[in-house]
Amino acid sequence: MVLAERRLGKGDLLSVGELAAVAHLPTDEAIPGVQRAGARAIAPPPGIATPGPQAKPIGVTDTGHERPVALRVPDARHHLHVIGATGSGKSTLVGNMILADAEAGRGIVLIDPKGDLVTDVLSRLPKSAGDRVVIFDADSKTRPPCLNPLDGGETDLTVDNLVSVFRRVYSAFWGPRTDDVMRAACRPCAPRKASPLSRTCRSCWPIPRSGHASRPGSPTLRCAGSGPGTRNSPTPPAARSSRP
Repeated sequence: MVLAERRLGKGDLLSVGELAAVAHLPTDEAIPGVQRAGARAIAPPPGIATPGPQAKPIGVTDTGHERPVALRVPDARHHLHVIGATGSGKSTLVGNMILADAEAGRGIVLIDPKGDLVTDVLSRLPKSAGDRVVIFDADSKTRPPCLNPLDGGETDLTVDNLVSVFRRVYSAFWGPRTDDVMRAACRPCAPRKASPLSRTCRSCWPIPRSGHASRPGSPTLRCAGSGPGTRNSPTPPAARSSRP
């Protein structure tokens, strides 16, 4: 509105904001006679990795001596930004790195909101990786696969990792009591391998249906190879509790 009301026929002064709105650099790339400065291509350093068991392939150099270049696996564990225009090959680069991980037996988690990259990777995966592939498809009508965060090797370590995740997410509402309750709730849910003693006890002694001792003369079970006169034969809990 200010520029519309002002008459610039005889010349006038413009502020910085007004001058930036009137005169600016051209944004159209098809303007003839305008040469845009691009980034200067340089050769990669000599110490860069080459594709191998511990390096993911990136591509081939287009400057200097032509040779393949790769990204080391420890370096790939950090944040990696792949920036480029549409159609420049970002998905192709990420797909090749994923296939290199699959062939080397490394674990991969791919989240693709469009689905094109997932379809391309699935069509190119080696057959040896077919048994290790799990697909979470939001559009699928079938039952989704289950993920048990407590299914680990060591129960205490698995529970500690899960509790630490909840502690970071709900740090503003977390306290010692919440930590104790969370650990007490997770430990019984974690799968445990039954010890030989617990298996023996379950197979030898029946569990009474009520909390009282079994009646005198009720049938009891003894361990295989043990009898009333056997020294190592254990006494069932029901028989012990029925004694005066």
